[in-house]
Amino acid sequence: MTWGLRPRRHLPPPPGGGGDAQSAAGEDCADKITQATTRARKLRRAETASEHKLWQHLRRKQIHDVRFRRQFTLGPYIVDFVCLRAKLVIEVDGFSHTTIEQIDYDEKRTRWLNREGYQVLRFWNLDVLTNLDRVIERIDIETLARLKEIPPKFPPPLGGGGAARSDAGEDRGDELRRRGPPPINR
Repeated sequence: MTWGLRPRRHLPPPPGGGGDAQSAAGEDCADKITQATTRARKLRRAETASEHKLWQHLRRKQIHDVRFRRQFTLGPYIVDFVCLRAKLVIEVDGFSHTTIEQIDYDEKRTRWLNREGYQVLRFWNLDVLTNLDRVIERIDIETLARLKEIPPKFPPPLGGGGAARSDAGEDRGDELRRRGPPPINR
């Protein structure tokens, strides 16, 4: 046994039989996910010069302290870059995106992403290579706007928090410390 790997468990079929059709459908779905993940990994290794240049500015939470991912699978699609928290997708397109078939595919993909709540920004390779500052500025503005639109996952506690002051100028934390912890009901 290799360190860090768990042995696979073979689960019994679900109640009601499960049948070959159900397990085959589950295997098909798992195969599609595996194929998409494998393709995304290949795309990460074979990035274009413009994707590489842009990634150097998106990685490590350099924009509004949010994480961007590259060549990430969203549903049936693989996007160039995505910030899941801001629901912002960034696509860097080259010459291959000028054909009628590719334009139709991109529009279909954008509609699907929009229905899922994502905003899609598209930039040409040439823009990233020659006007990187303007591209980063646009991404910065859109990320901030999206972060303001989307409520945080965990709202602040009721009654505020932090360094809020009462009318007397006291810190609310001081008042709680004076009273002590709440009684435990047994």
